[in-house]
Amino acid sequence: MHQARVWDHLLGGALNSAVDRHAASVLERELPGTARLARANRRFLHRLVGVLRERGIGQFLELGSGLPTAGHLHQVVAPGEVVVYVDNDPATAAQGRALVLGSADTVAVEADLRAPATIFAHPAVRRVLDPSRPVAVLMLHVLHLVEDVPELLHRYRLAVAEGSALAVSHLSPDYLAPADRARLARFAAAQRCTPRSRAEFRSALLGWRLDGAGMSTPDTWPAPPTGQPSLAFCCVARADFASELIPASG
Repeated sequence: MHQARVWDHLLGGALNSAVDRHAASVLERELPGTARLARANRRFLHRLVGVLRERGIGQFLELGSGLPTAGHLHQVVAPGEVVVYVDNDPATAAQGRALVLGSADTVAVEADLRAPATIFAHPAVRRVLDPSRPVAVLMLHVLHLVEDVPELLHRYRLAVAEGSALAVSHLSPDYLAPADRARLARFAAAQRCTPRSRAEFRSALLGWRLDGAGMSTPDTWPAPPTGQPSLAFCCVARADFASELIPASG
C-alpha cells in the first residue's frame, strides 16, 4: 500500500493495486467524504491553473505532490509553463522523476516542504523556476501535517517574487455537522494531523492576503460555499509586500 496510489484510486485512476484499493475503502469508511474531497481537490487544482494564468502566473510549485495520481498538474498547464513537484517520500519522488523525465519545464524533487530555502536552492528547481517572476505555491491537502503553519507560510512569502500566490486546501470541521466533526476529530487524533478552522488559518497567513473569493470549499471555489458538507476549506492568497507581518483579514 502506498499513499499516492491510494489517492490515485480515490481519483478514479488506474495506477493502483488491490491493496491500495482496500486501503482507500478503509479510509473512506473511517472518514466518509474522503473520496469526494480527493476529486474536489483535483478539480480545484485544475481551475486554479486557469485563474492564476490570467493573473500572469506561469510557474507552479506543488508541495506534497503525491505522484503518480490521476490528472497531473503538468498535464493541464500551457506549453512553456513551469511545474515543480515536491514530495518528501523517496518512492514518490522517484516515480515523479520518471513521470516527467525529458521534460524541459517540469521537474520532481525529493524535499521537505518545511524547508523552502532548500527547495528553491535545489539544482533541478533552479534550472526551471525563475525566482524573479511570480510563482504559485500550491499546498493542497498537506498543511494539516504541519505544526507551525504561520512561520512556514511567512518563509514561503519571503522566498517568492511580487505577484506570487498561495493556494491551500485544508482539513477543517467548519463545513461539517456535529457528528461528522466528532468523526474528523477521532480520525485526526489517530493520524496525528491537525484540522483547522478558517479563523485559525486566517490568523496564520503572515505575509499573504486573501483574494476576493475569500474562504470557500474545493467543490465550489471561486464561488462561495453552497452549504453542502465538506471536509475542507480552500482559499487563494496573494503575496502581501505592503505588510509582511500583519495577518490577512477577510
